[in-house]
Amino acid sequence: MLSRLRKLFGLAAPASRSSRPGRRARRRLTCEALESRDLFALGALTDDTGEYMLGNVYVNVVLMESDNTLAPFDVNKEDWTPQLIANTKTNVETGLKWWQDTLAAKFPAMAGALNFTLDYTYADNPVKTGYEPIERKSDDFQFWMYDFLNAVQFNSTQDFHTDIRAFNNAQRNAHNADWSFTMLVVNSDNDPGDDFNNQGCQGCFPRAFSFAGGQFMVVPSGRPDSTYTHETGHMFWAKDEYLGGSSYTDRRGYYNTQNLNAGDNPAGGQQDSIMQSGSSLLNAFNTHTSSPSTLAMVGWQDSDGDGIFDVVDVPFTLTGTGYRDPQNGATYRFVGKSAVRTLPNLNSSGQQDDITINKITRAEYRVDNGSWITAATYNAYSADLNLSFMVPAGLHAVDIRTIDATTGVTSPLFHAASTETPTSLQVPGINGFVWNDVNGNGTWDTNESGLSNWTVQLVDQNNQPLPRSQVEPDNFAAHTPLTNLPGVTLVAIGGRADGTVAAGVATASTGTKVFENFDVDSGNPVTDWNSGGQMLRMNFTTPVTSISIDAVGNGGTDYGRLEIFDASNNLLGRYTTAALTSGKVETMTLSSPTADIAYAIAKGHLNSTINLDNLRFGLNSSTVTDARGAYTLPNLPAGTYTVRAVAPATWNATGPLAGNQSVTINSGEVAGPIDFREQGSTSPWQNQVNPLDVNDSNG
Repeated sequence: MLSRLRKLFGLAAPASRSSRPGRRARRRLTCEALESRDLFALGALTDDTGEYMLGNVYVNVVLMESDNTLAPFDVNKEDWTPQLIANTKTNVETGLKWWQDTLAAKFPAMAGALNFTLDYTYADNPVKTGYEPIERKSDDFQFWMYDFLNAVQFNSTQDFHTDIRAFNNAQRNAHNADWSFTMLVVNSDNDPGDDFNNQGCQGCFPRAFSFAGGQFMVVPSGRPDSTYTHETGHMFWAKDEYLGGSSYTDRRGYYNTQNLNAGDNPAGGQQDSIMQSGSSLLNAFNTHTSSPSTLAMVGWQDSDGDGIFDVVDVPFTLTGTGYRDPQNGATYRFVGKSAVRTLPNLNSSGQQDDITINKITRAEYRVDNGSWITAATYNAYSADLNLSFMVPAGLHAVDIRTIDATTGVTSPLFHAASTETPTSLQVPGINGFVWNDVNGNGTWDTNESGLSNWTVQLVDQNNQPLPRSQVEPDNFAAHTPLTNLPGVTLVAIGGRADGTVAAGVATASTGTKVFENFDVDSGNPVTDWNSGGQMLRMNFTTPVTSISIDAVGNGGTDYGRLEIFDASNNLLGRYTTAALTSGKVETMTLSSPTADIAYAIAKGHLNSTINLDNLRFGLNSSTVTDARGAYTLPNLPAGTYTVRAVAPATWNATGPLAGNQSVTINSGEVAGPIDFREQGSTSPWQNQVNPLDVNDSNG
């Protein structure tokens, strides 16, 4: 049971590993309850407990209390007192509040986007250990920290990285947080230098130190509040910048930022920074400043100057159709879907999982460029939208968007220039409607409906759908090398693969065969694909707009990953599957608005192995109209296409079917609306005005 749980709106402080700034007057922090938001960072897997410093952060504060159980090898010399515990809490709180205050001062648009929750369960009740940590070398943390991990029953692997991350992840999930890390504070009240006893230890840390990326820090209790600020930077991948710390050439963080403010910067001119030491650290702490590269490492980078950090500045998707309700002309309806998107994670450390804290919190509309009005509220990463609101009679313009109220990120704007005819949100590619011109006047009247479940195709001169390129292992004999394939070259890359890709027999998504490679040492065929030794690279003869490949779990808990790149080796997108049990299949699909996918890499993720099957790439030449008759054929290469609408079997034509249409588009261009006007009915009992009203009840 939590003996003392504080939810903090702010916190602040500095300190370094190799220097000890003078002790400062302590400030008491006022605490406020956080607004409930129930955030879990989308895309964060179990080890992603501190990828960037935004969102809700759950901080576990653990005080280690020595005793004499290991005497005479370790003798108890330090004891926590109520006053010392209170002083430590104050330092922790002010140390963390620095980050929130700095965020508000330097990036006011992001103020409120960072919150810390402090768990003092193991501060109010320090954890017993037979060791006296401050009297030992710093590297001995790996022994005494297990007195804590044993107590909380997160000691299953005896690998402290794995076990502390598992604890942090459990705390994050239990308390609705995006991230979590642990502070291990050792009593140094009787040690005037707050120094570990590092005699004979090369490379040991003299004072506070951290294991970065959402793991833990170790801090002697005599260190000032600024130490907690500095070490919290490490929790979100910031590098040390003092001379003798990290190098100018080092990179880390979500954007893989170079450590440009490091002490060995050949250009000199080092700025005050919370990741330095001594007076530079104290100056940064007192003035709430740090260099741009320092802040970028923890995720605070706004490349386009719109006030929103790059890591969350990714517009939501929005698809759907807006129309006047045929049963109530004063009501405008929008039916569609919106979802958050993630920025590719370029971190040279960690797992490179693409993560966002964004959520869809509202759908909003406005009429004739008026004020935005909330149409619905959500708390989700994706939302099905079924909006309705009043619009006066006559011609009006309507805009609709979704938004995250905390970060300010929105979807693209749905814009209907007129409320008199249905409008679909268009995307790069070919867009349009198939609709029923009941009276044959060539105008889409308000009592006429779009036609659902019609197939819209890109066809050749013989009216045959344009084929999508495919490599299906079932079409080849077992162990046959897959060479001379049209449109793509397959290569097995990694230290354990000899380069050859073949068809092999294993659990598949279709049929009985999957892609296999050959072990570089034994020459034996292997159907496993993993995160390093054996990965499938697909080089396209001509850059494409879309790729799909099936990931198949082959035992245990597996994850698949697909990455796409342009010809300059820039990462264009990444797909990571959900956890796959044995035989479970998930299709990994990535697309680009322009034909710039030069190659792709498919593999296992998180030290797991998967099977890979059924590669498809190139354009998608067919789609089906939605409930309002809207369709889109997205992500098409530049060219001239013939578009055809194909009626469902239930269609009873009363006029000739619409003919094919020729459309020329450039890469990434939005073409449309390309509409198809038909005449007829689908069944004698269907409501022609509202095709969803299948029994003509007007209900």
